[in-house]
Amino acid sequence: MVYCIIITDLTRERRMRKNKKGFTLVELLIVMIIVGVLAAVAAPMMQSNVNKAKKSEGVAGMGAIRTAVRLYSVEYSTNPTSLTNLVSNGFINQSDLNGKYYNYGNYSYSSGVISATTPSGVTGSTMTMDADGNISNYQ
Repeated sequence: MVYCIIITDLTRERRMRKNKKGFTLVELLIVMIIVGVLAAVAAPMMQSNVNKAKKSEGVAGMGAIRTAVRLYSVEYSTNPTSLTNLVSNGFINQSDLNGKYYNYGNYSYSSGVISATTPSGVTGSTMTMDADGNISNYQ
């Protein structure tokens, strides 16, 4: 009889364990560690992409200046002397070069080379674009 009571208590205990649902503390800690490692790896990658996106605004501005230079060259059969020359002759508007990170003051044009100095909040050095559209210092 005592033997029978012990067996029924064991089977009742097994049933209670099977009905318990949830995660143990160790399982939750392992998941938290994995998420932390993934976050530590992803954060620098995201920051790099954010900086590239900011610099792409400067590249777009240099592309607009390049287009204006080409239009000026076709109309006057010579290259403009400066960015101010393009603006004063109406080939590009100053407001076209004002963005969230780069503005008119960040751009310059001299001897066929367009430059965009890096504003605060954007890491990297001054980018340049030649007449063929090749960009240097774009990381």
